[in-house]
Amino acid sequence: MRPARDGGGDFYDYFPLDEHRVAVAIGDVCGKGIPASLFMAVAITTLRTAAQEEKDVARTLARTNASLCRDNAASMFATLFFAVLDLRTGEFEYGNCGHNAPHTLSVAGRRTLPTTGIPVGLMPDRSARAEKVVLERGETLVLFTDGVTEAMNPRQEEFGDARFEALLDGSTERAPEPLLEEIFSEVDSFAEGEHQADDVTALILRRA
Repeated sequence: MRPARDGGGDFYDYFPLDEHRVAVAIGDVCGKGIPASLFMAVAITTLRTAAQEEKDVARTLARTNASLCRDNAASMFATLFFAVLDLRTGEFEYGNCGHNAPHTLSVAGRRTLPTTGIPVGLMPDRSARAEKVVLERGETLVLFTDGVTEAMNPRQEEFGDARFEALLDGSTERAPEPLLEEIFSEVDSFAEGEHQADDVTALILRRA
């Protein structure tokens, strides 16, 4: 993560649920500065608590959303991708609340995991549905925020989804750490020193 000087609202987290399952999350709070930071902290804490107690992606997201809607005097909201990976089987259950669609990379190529709901904090009775896919051994998951695709250069052009997807298409077998470095390097090169207006965040996981 490369934070913006003005304080963006990006966040990510990963933690074990038990000896076989790992939870992962990434999100982006609408807004910047102290209010966004406070809402982000509440969102992370609420999500962690719900995940540990609910043991289910859909119920975790529904509980997180309801809590953030209830205690939300500032009328803030956040995009949120939350998933649970079973390390034994590769089953990957996820819900995407209005966040940038993640990608998986393997020898078979790239696939996209679509959005399944609206951002959290907006409507207490609306939440993302859960979807399931299988991550094969050696398959890589790429999570990111809009700070990557919306990075600007001095000509006010965006890095864009097409450029990012082309980068991933050429890196389907690259290890996570070099791929992460390449993403940041490509964004920096494209920006040509332009002011970074938003956090630039990417999280890359590979099933062993």
